[in-house]
Amino acid sequence: MKRTLDIINKPEQVKSILTSIRKDDHFAKTFEGITENGLLNGFYTNLALINGVVIGYVKIKGQYNRDKGDLKLEVVPGNLYWIILTLALLVFAFLTYKGITENKMFYIGSLLFLFMVLGWTIAFVLESKSFMKHINRIIN
Repeated sequence: MKRTLDIINKPEQVKSILTSIRKDDHFAKTFEGITENGLLNGFYTNLALINGVVIGYVKIKGQYNRDKGDLKLEVVPGNLYWIILTLALLVFAFLTYKGITENKMFYIGSLLFLFMVLGWTIAFVLESKSFMKHINRIIN
């Protein structure tokens, strides 16, 4: 589930990415993080632009060297994603068990949590693709 971007020996591209993460109109609204001492850490959410509500976010980790022009970015799920996913899967398992042993109506609840897990996973994929799309927009 990790997406990466590697730039090697292109100082102009690295410089434009690092400055636009702080000054670009889109990233000013969707990215929160720091770029110091060769490290880039932060969180990105494009879905927050919809009604100002943060539905999910992705974690951005990276290392850069301005002089050499090297940049390595990774987009990974944040801890919130893993916590919510684990809890939803536990509830899904519990409701499925209850549906087997007691009442078939618990299956409807278990399917609801299964669809929520799929929804959060799709949101993560869309967020990571959106981040990479905007980084590529800056590069080109």
